[in-house]
Formats: sequence, structure tokens, C-alpha cells
Amino acid sequence: MALEPAYWDALQLWAQDEGVSLAALIASIDRRREDGSLASALRLAVLAYAFARDPSR
Repeated sequence: MALEPAYWDALQLWAQDEGVSLAALIASIDRRREDGSLASALRLAVLAYAFARDPSR
């Protein structure tokens, strides 16, 4: 799957924060997506996670 390095870094940090493997986090996001590509779902999930962590933005 093609993602920019910044997204891979963010996903890895998110997985560490949650105490899960990167594969488990990706599988969780994959199960929740309704349509579109997995890469797009991951990008959107990273953005949502970032905004949830800092709601002032």
C-alpha cells in the first residue's frame, strides 16, 4: 500500500499510543471503512486522530 512516510510515522505513533501493533491498528481501520481505498481510509483516520488529540485546531 502506498502512503507517504509521514502517514506511516503517524500510524506507528498511534499504534504505540494504543498499545497495539501497526497491523492491528490498520485492520481496525479497515474493518470500519465503508468504501474507498484502504490508503484513503488510513489517511482520513490519521487526520481524525490528530484532530481528536488537539481539538483546539
